[in-house]
Amino acid sequence: MTTVESQQMTGIDVTVRDLGRMPYAEALALQKRLQQEVIEARSRGASLGYLVLVEHRPPVITISRRKTARRHLVATDEQLAGAGIEIAQTDRGGDMTRTRAAWIDD
Repeated sequence: MTTVESQQMTGIDVTVRDLGRMPYAEALALQKRLQQEVIEARSRGASLGYLVLVEHRPPVITISRRKTARRHLVATDEQLAGAGIEIAQTDRGGDMTRTRAAWIDD
């Protein structure tokens, strides 16, 4: 994990956090902690922000809270697990997202 010192951008101190490769749940937990830091800082009048860079490993398909989103996934859980792909529920809207760059092969 790499952290770049804060830079002044548009009046907000922005810290770039390059997390490298990380499981989705671990990256999400860190992002939520950083979000709380930002909320607390801004409630005190401070200007704080983060730019988080991360590649999810293993690859993951996030499925939104929309009731019908899951039915758009045509692969079974077993097929996805066999391909090394995780499934994660999210609290966002929309449908689903595959969060791995298709052009990267390991």
